[in-house]
Amino acid sequence: MKYIKIILYNIAIVFLLFIGAEFLTRLFFTDIHLSGTELTLLRDSVYFDSPGLVPNAYGLSNGAIKYVDSIGFWKYGKSNRKKKTKKKWLFLGDSVTMGIGVKNDSTFAGRISSDLSDVEILNPSLIGYSNKDYLNVVKKLIAVDRNKLGISSVYLFWCLNDVYSDYDSLDLPGISKSNFVGEINSFFRKNSKLYHLLKETFTDRPKAYYLYDERFYNLSNNDFQKAISNLIDIKKILDENNISFTVILLPYEYQLRQNNPAQTKPQSIISSELREENIQVFDVLNSDEFQGGKELYLFGDGIHFSNMGHRKIAKIFKKFLMNKN
Repeated sequence: MKYIKIILYNIAIVFLLFIGAEFLTRLFFTDIHLSGTELTLLRDSVYFDSPGLVPNAYGLSNGAIKYVDSIGFWKYGKSNRKKKTKKKWLFLGDSVTMGIGVKNDSTFAGRISSDLSDVEILNPSLIGYSNKDYLNVVKKLIAVDRNKLGISSVYLFWCLNDVYSDYDSLDLPGISKSNFVGEINSFFRKNSKLYHLLKETFTDRPKAYYLYDERFYNLSNNDFQKAISNLIDIKKILDENNISFTVILLPYEYQLRQNNPAQTKPQSIISSELREENIQVFDVLNSDEFQGGKELYLFGDGIHFSNMGHRKIAKIFKKFLMNKN
């Protein structure tokens, strides 16, 4: 009985210390946001077997409130529907273009929508999307629906992990192969800012994710070849409907480190393949204006942009448009 009391006493102390540390973390590290996107925003099989957004829905994504418009795209400003719009552009992307952890109007898509008064941005980008989902969206909106929305240009914002689809998530860095341990990790990712602080302090997740994704960028890799094939199919559909197509390559934080040798292998390989297929491609890493480091990304996250990162991407994209024209 004595030993049980000692154990319970120690557990209580550890629990109180954890609660105290969690409180202090939330008090002093306000830039840490809990992971997770509310399911109220999502619904299955909107674009064939790819999920999509629920019209008029709203919910949290990594601590930021997100709103969906009446036809299932991210909502910017008071309304996405501009009565005298001259052009409609479709933005394709995953959680980076969706802008997890950042309010809609502060994402690069929202900033571009606000700055270009003659353009309406249609953005169905979603967490978990990859190359096969982009093809499904284009097939549905352009081929099946006969482009009833009047889309004139498609910009695909390519994140390095878009190269693989339906890949075993248990193989990803930091994902436990134990269901029990995985459940615990998932709980703390969604509920503990202290957990994120410790992860950032004692691990280098941005490096791990970059090195993991880099290995897919190989001409003999089946996932890479399938991704290129899907991009070619997207271009064919868009060409048949006289819609321009551009792929924008987005960098990981690990690629920006000053003590890092030029880690541009993924962008170089995919750029070369796309240009051979006459697909216009722009690499953000080639822009002198995308300078910085961790401040351009969410806390402890080497993939998703912060407010500052989104602002820079918007600025670079608008400069790209000017040079293109």
